[in-house]
Amino acid sequence: MGSASTSHTLGSAAFFIQFLKVGHIFQPWVDECPLSYASNNAPKKVNVPGSFLLSILAGHTRYAHITRLMGDTVNSKLMGMTKVVSYDSARRALMKIDVEEGTCT
Repeated sequence: MGSASTSHTLGSAAFFIQFLKVGHIFQPWVDECPLSYASNNAPKKVNVPGSFLLSILAGHTRYAHITRLMGDTVNSKLMGMTKVVSYDSARRALMKIDVEEGTCT
């Protein structure tokens, strides 16, 4: 599966992203995400959960597939992101989240 299947899968993502924004669903989810960064080199907080969401919308089942989305500038901008993070950044972000904080109750 190359980039054609990814772009085809994300073809209707803009409508879903609009739903998330109008329904005030995405930003509160980002705000509640238990990630915090202190380094100037760290990714923006919105880029991490946004990258996971785009990856899921593209049908990916592993965070390592996020790399396939790194060229997507349209959907990421619609979500208020500056870029799709690398899978290394995504993996490190998951490792930083405390189990208790990252569990929905």
